[in-house]
Amino acid sequence: MMENIDAIDRLEKHNRTYVPGASEENNNGKFLGPDEIDLLVDAHRIEREEKEMREKYFRFLPPISSRRKELEEFSLAERLLGDVPHLFATKILTKLDDQDVAVFSRCSKRIRRLVRNEFGETKYAKLCVRKFASSKEGVAYAKWCGVPMTTRTFASIARVGNVEALGFALDAGWPHDAKAATACARGNHFETLRWMRANELKWDKKKVLVVAMENRNVDMAEWIMMQEEEEEEEVDD
Repeated sequence: MMENIDAIDRLEKHNRTYVPGASEENNNGKFLGPDEIDLLVDAHRIEREEKEMREKYFRFLPPISSRRKELEEFSLAERLLGDVPHLFATKILTKLDDQDVAVFSRCSKRIRRLVRNEFGETKYAKLCVRKFASSKEGVAYAKWCGVPMTTRTFASIARVGNVEALGFALDAGWPHDAKAATACARGNHFETLRWMRANELKWDKKKVLVVAMENRNVDMAEWIMMQEEEEEEEVDD
């Protein structure tokens, strides 16, 4: 019983050595036992490892009170980009698909520069309408990002063959020409091509027919040939 009381007294004296305002006698560490020393060694080791990890992968930052504004202005991704760009490129960018990389490149100039250096301007950094034409929301975002409203970009939307995306582009006043129907046929989107013709979009029937034959789409080719006959009858009238 006396041994337990002595152990409790030693532990209380040890705790007092780490309480602010404790006496100088208690701070000399003479009350530490083997178990307490092991705990302190482990705590110091963990603290040292965490400090080395921060020094290796992160910038030295001032205290939180003085860097609060900086934390608000710079994201963790940008801090990683500044400290370990190679790790950032291999561990983060490789997990994204083409569309995500293009969107991510819009976050800041530094990230856009990294994307351009790692993957090239043409394939990834530029916002390609075709990457976003799978939905009307994607086309709206591409338009908001400054993608030019031209007949060429409309043809890129038609190449994907999403009717909702095409409808959004038409409602937005996107200019278009006969190349859109050819691009749609090249993407092998038969139903979308019929939708375009039902909405009186222009086309070059010969070019569309050639593309349908190249794709070996017999149904599309037969339908195109039937359309030619119907239009010729309308002209004769």
